[in-house]
Parts: sequence; C-alpha cells; structure tokens
Amino acid sequence: MKPEGAALDSFELNLSNVETYVEGDFPWAVADVEFKAMVKRDQHKLRSRGYETHQFRRVDGKWMIIHTRSSSSLVKGN
Repeated sequence: MKPEGAALDSFELNLSNVETYVEGDFPWAVADVEFKAMVKRDQHKLRSRGYETHQFRRVDGKWMIIHTRSSSSLVKGN
C-alpha cells in the first residue's frame, strides 16, 4: 500500500471465512476482508468490506503469495 499507507493512521486488515483450494501445483485461497483506517490529513474514518483471492507458488521450498486480487466497497455509516 505504498504510497497510500503513509497517508493513513490506525490501519487494520482482517481476513475471515478463509477457504483454500489446490489443483495440482496451483493453490489459492479466498477470504472475506474488512479494512479500517483513519486518514491522517482530516481524521476521516475509512471502512470497507469485500473479498480477496490469493494465488501461491512454492519458491525455494516455501509457499509465497504471488498474486492478490481484492474487491470491496465502503461501508456506509463508518
């Protein structure tokens, strides 16, 4: 989240309802996501909810996230 992260205070990201899948050497995960933050400039609260997908690849024996896709919308009445 650079450079956007520098403009935010009290950043929080929560994943829930995580589901994992594997087809051969292709693993991925989907999850519900909730994002909360405060904009430093005007102390405006941000809150959004949505979904994320993470794709993985084994690199040097370790599973690494190689791609992330998220879709969310702002929650009214933060």
